[in-house]
Amino acid sequence: MTEPSGAVEAVEAFQDRVQPWLMACFGEMIAGDREERNHRFLEEALELVQALGCSASEAHQLVDYVYGRDVGEPAQEVGGVMVTLAALCLANKLDMHANGEAELARIWTKVEAIRAKQAAKPKHSPLPQYVPTPSDQEKRISELEEALREAREDILSYTRARSSEFEGSDEDAVGFIDRVLSPERSPK
Repeated sequence: MTEPSGAVEAVEAFQDRVQPWLMACFGEMIAGDREERNHRFLEEALELVQALGCSASEAHQLVDYVYGRDVGEPAQEVGGVMVTLAALCLANKLDMHANGEAELARIWTKVEAIRAKQAAKPKHSPLPQYVPTPSDQEKRISELEEALREAREDILSYTRARSSEFEGSDEDAVGFIDRVLSPERSPK
């Protein structure tokens, strides 16, 4: 049984209409960058399944499963993506063609914003924007804790120097900061 030619033409027409948007947004080099296109496709696929209830744990399990198998053939995998996307849309009562058309129309209105996002994107990274790593976050937390310790000492010095003006105890003045700092990190 062969697929009606109208269905194939509709898919080709949509793909053909995405090309001018790619060129307008990114230019030939980025539009044709296979690694960049891989990353953006994976990002969008993950955003879709996340929106439909797939957990990060399930996604990580599937990444491990797929990368534990032999590499597939691209043309067959595109077919698999198209069939499973259609099945996913059917199960969730989504019209993949109408949603694709709506998104293409929407992103044509966002060309400048998308260009700016692309320009700010970290070089040689699959991520579309800078995301702090756990080590960056830990460094920032350490810096903030040190600033709190310094502020604590300044408050203690101030309240001791003006003890007659201050009605509370040193503990009242720095209690909040001491509660914010974890016990194992508090100054001794």
